[in-house]
Amino acid sequence: MSNKKNWWLLSLALVVIVLASVNKMWIKEESRVEVEVKKVFVENDKKEEVFCINNFCLKKIEGKWWLENGEEEAIEAENELVEIYFNKLMEMEYGEVVSKNETNFFEFGIGKEEEVLILEMWGKKVELGSIASDYEGSYFRDYQGDRIYKSKIIFDKEIMTDKNYWIKKSEEE
Repeated sequence: MSNKKNWWLLSLALVVIVLASVNKMWIKEESRVEVEVKKVFVENDKKEEVFCINNFCLKKIEGKWWLENGEEEAIEAENELVEIYFNKLMEMEYGEVVSKNETNFFEFGIGKEEEVLILEMWGKKVELGSIASDYEGSYFRDYQGDRIYKSKIIFDKEIMTDKNYWIKKSEEE
């Protein structure tokens, strides 16, 4: 009787070990499921190469970037510089949500009337905030949105809102 009891206990222990191993493998497989990362700016059908910052736009026409503000003739922009920013915007993703509390938005550089930077591309608007304290990204929200996200891309509001930053410098400068 003792051998039969030991055999059943051994068999039961073996079954428990096998089930635990299978369960552990199943949990590992489940944890590998990737979270879908959503792009901020999604291409439209026109595939225009243009983005706007507050009251001016940067638009690619026949291979060259131009600054347009609606008041005067378009001014040639620094092609390489604008191209870098355009590509950054195309890759911009919704990162972690850092705040849903509107009373904290000022801490992230969002909602300050004198410092507002509204980016618009392909019909989508976002408000850029300050550079993150760890210098590994910038804060932003969908235009008038209720959540602040941290992007993995650094954007400097002060520089970006200066039209002269974008204008092509003459060869003499």
